[in-house]
Amino acid sequence: MTRGLGVCCDALLREQPPFPVSPGAQSRYLDVDPVPASVGLARGFVADVLSPLDHDTREVALLLTSELVTNAILHARTPVQVGVLLDNEQVLICVGDRMEASAELVPSGHSRTRPGGRGLALVADLSSTWGTQSYVGGKTVWFVLTALDASGQEPNRSVRVG
Repeated sequence: MTRGLGVCCDALLREQPPFPVSPGAQSRYLDVDPVPASVGLARGFVADVLSPLDHDTREVALLLTSELVTNAILHARTPVQVGVLLDNEQVLICVGDRMEASAELVPSGHSRTRPGGRGLALVADLSSTWGTQSYVGGKTVWFVLTALDASGQEPNRSVRVG
């Protein structure tokens, strides 16, 4: 685990940040190999970084991180980087790989004939906002979650998308 955001989040925050980032934001990143065991490593890393947050926000973040890291391992087959930015109640998670995006990534609908393919649909349904960012040498898929307050409700705050 390394401090900073790493390549996968840097380009996004420099070019099109999904929300204004405060100077006190906490950030970490982790590099993992393109092997199935890396999904568990990524989950553990995200759980550790998000330990101050409520249980529900952490669980959604872990699910969506698992989906994106699995997609990167299955489709890009390159090293993967996971970046986490925690800024008050906003959480940005980025998953980057070294395969440049060739087509727009869109969520798939439910299919009874396909065993998978619903990862991006989960990201779209459960996150405040999400997107992709291509850069020289790879791409990043990212999502934002808004942590719940003590009453279990999302704070009354809008999220600005670039």
